[in-house]
Amino acid sequence: MKYLIDLAMLYEVDSGVIMINGEEESSIKLSNQAARLLYELIINNGKTLDRDDLIKKVWEDRGFSGSSVSLNVAISEIRKAFRSLGRDPLLIKTIRGKGFSLAAHIEHHTVRPPVAAPEKMVAETVDIVTQQRDRLKVCVVGTAALPPCS
Repeated sequence: MKYLIDLAMLYEVDSGVIMINGEEESSIKLSNQAARLLYELIINNGKTLDRDDLIKKVWEDRGFSGSSVSLNVAISEIRKAFRSLGRDPLLIKTIRGKGFSLAAHIEHHTVRPPVAAPEKMVAETVDIVTQQRDRLKVCVVGTAALPPCS
């Protein structure tokens, strides 16, 4: 699964890699914790996420012990990656006494397979019809007296 962040950064959830869209050489591999944290921020974009809830989802639900310090370190890692990619690290807002929020334009990114040229598609369709024409049966339905279709 991939997400486009602010129409510029591409985040690959499965690999934990963030990069400038279309520039694989710019890729930055996030730590597992920072990758899970960024995913939580993305799927809850625009919402304030409580510090304790984030620690539970990113660390404790996966069998790790998390803390306020480890949360701050992961937030810092994501902001540093944003900065390295030339983006605003303050896309992640700190909500004093509460938690964090991602304020970004997010799109679920899907890679579409290349589309064949129209001429090739027409040629393939003609070939299929030509190959199948001897196998086609035609049944005419109407009010005329015709023998039944077989």
